[in-house]
Amino acid sequence: MFKDNRFVGTLLTCILVFFLLSVTIKRFVITKDALSFFYIGVLIIALTGNLLYYNCKV
Repeated sequence: MFKDNRFVGTLLTCILVFFLLSVTIKRFVITKDALSFFYIGVLIIALTGNLLYYNCKV
């Protein structure tokens, strides 16, 4: 179906990260705690790393 397995992995990971980001941002808006802010940063770094890995020709 897909020739590139990295595309499938990147797509699934991005969907998961976007879902987790939406939940975490909603939690941060309600609670304003530092741990939620940290989770948002970690998820953004994971999303950026995943997209960079997909764009690199490894």
